[in-house]
This record gives sequence, C-alpha cells and structure tokens, in this order.
Amino acid sequence: MIRNASYPFRASPIPDSPEMYELHSGDPALELPPGRYALILKAQSYYFSVNGDITDPRQCIERIVAVSGTFYTDCKKP
Repeated sequence: MIRNASYPFRASPIPDSPEMYELHSGDPALELPPGRYALILKAQSYYFSVNGDITDPRQCIERIVAVSGTFYTDCKKP
C-alpha cells in the first residue's frame, strides 16, 4: 500500500556510474523517520526501509475488508 505522504527529492545520476542515482533533498535537515518507503523514478518503484523504532503514525496503516469494500485507516498506535 503506497500512501499519499511524500518527501520531495531530486535525483541526479552519479557522473562515473550513470546507472546509479544520488538523491538530494531541498531541506538539508530532513531525516527520513524509520519505516518502509518507495522511491519512484519515472515509472519504476524501488522499495527500501530505514531501520529503527517506528514512531511516525504515517508508517502504520490498518486494512479492513468489509462486504462494501476494503478500507484503510491510520493505526491508533504505531
């Protein structure tokens, strides 16, 4: 499940290794909180995680399957 929360980054190829990219944040103090992420470049997704105790509620989601459909809500406690 990919959420609608995002962190804007710019990507640029590494000069001597064009198959590798370096990410740049507009906020030099930004540190991704522990959790799971998807880096989306063009139409390709790359999944990765940041180790640590999850404290950001955006990293926790509950799925409820009902007769009327599937619903997602934030966890009450991460």
